[in-house]
Amino acid sequence: MFKTNLKQRVIIHTGIFLIILGLLFFLSAWSIKYLEGWIYWCVFSACVIWLDVYFIKKDPGLIQRRLIVSSSGEKEKSQKIIQSFSGLFSLALFIFPGFDTDFIGHVLRYIW
Repeated sequence: MFKTNLKQRVIIHTGIFLIILGLLFFLSAWSIKYLEGWIYWCVFSACVIWLDVYFIKKDPGLIQRRLIVSSSGEKEKSQKIIQSFSGLFSLALFIFPGFDTDFIGHVLRYIW
């Protein structure tokens, strides 16, 4: 029962995360013809799915603890601050590359 519920939760959380990640890539590029975005999204998705499958089999407790994603999961104030900045910088890493592609997905808009 525990593992089935955990597997369902992991599938839902991973699916939502990957959809949001795809939206971040392609909305920032304002195009689905963003080849680099598709390549990165596919490779990243494959790695996330592989890690989910591995840890559900090897350490389901770790997955259970990691399903709570926020700075509220940390007890120390310094760790909450680090977690918050880490989340913001990670978000920026997914959004900013899309700004530098044109609407066709080939030419650089800002030449970054």
